[in-house]
Amino acid sequence: MQAAKMSEFHRFGRKIVGVGFNYKSLIEELRVKRKSSPTLFLKAPSSYVTQGNTIQIPDDTKPTWYEVELGVIIKETIKNIRPTEALNSIGGYCTAIDLTHRSTTKAGDCTDTWAVSKSFDTACAIGEFIPVDKIRHPNDVVLWLAVNGELRQRKNTSDMLLPVPGIISMISRFMTLEAGDLILTGTPSGIGSVQSGDVINAGIEDIDDIHFQVE
Repeated sequence: MQAAKMSEFHRFGRKIVGVGFNYKSLIEELRVKRKSSPTLFLKAPSSYVTQGNTIQIPDDTKPTWYEVELGVIIKETIKNIRPTEALNSIGGYCTAIDLTHRSTTKAGDCTDTWAVSKSFDTACAIGEFIPVDKIRHPNDVVLWLAVNGELRQRKNTSDMLLPVPGIISMISRFMTLEAGDLILTGTPSGIGSVQSGDVINAGIEDIDDIHFQVE
C-alpha cells in the first residue's frame, strides 16, 4: 500500500479485527477465567470515527464502555504468517479507542449481540497514522486513557497475554489479512463507562495523544 493511502487506512481497510481479554491486568480485574488464547471479534468498517468528529453513543440509558488499544495496521496481504515474520507485515500503528455498548436488555434482543455492541457507528475511534519507525517495539509502549481529565487506564503493552507478533500470526491462521486492515490488540485494566458530554483523551505515551467529545 502506498504511503499516501496507508495514512488513510480507515478508508481502505476491509476489516477491523479485535482481540479481547489479552491483558493480564484486565483478566484479573474482571476475574475472567484465563483461556489458552485471547478472544477474537470483528468490528464493522463503518464504525470508524476520526479526530475532529464526535463519538455518538447509541443510548444513554445503557452503559457504553471505553477501551484504549494499540492499533496495528497491516501493509500487505498475509496468510498463515509465522510470529517471527509478523512484524514485517506491519505498515504502521495508531491509538485506538474500542467502544462497547453494553446492553442490559433481555437475552435474545438484537442489541445483546457483539455485532451491535462492538460495531455501532463511531465505535472505533482512531488517531493519526503512526509510522513503524516511531514504534520499534510494540510490546513495550505505554497506553493511557483519561475521561474528563481523570486518568482511567495506563499500562505497558508488555502486559499482553499474547504479544503483537503472536496476535498477527493467530489471526492469519483463520482469515487472510489485507493491506489497510486494522487489528485492535486488546485493552488493559481500568475500563469504565462514558456518557454524553464527556471528553476522552488517550494515547501512546511520548508518541501520540488523541481526544474525542462524546455526544
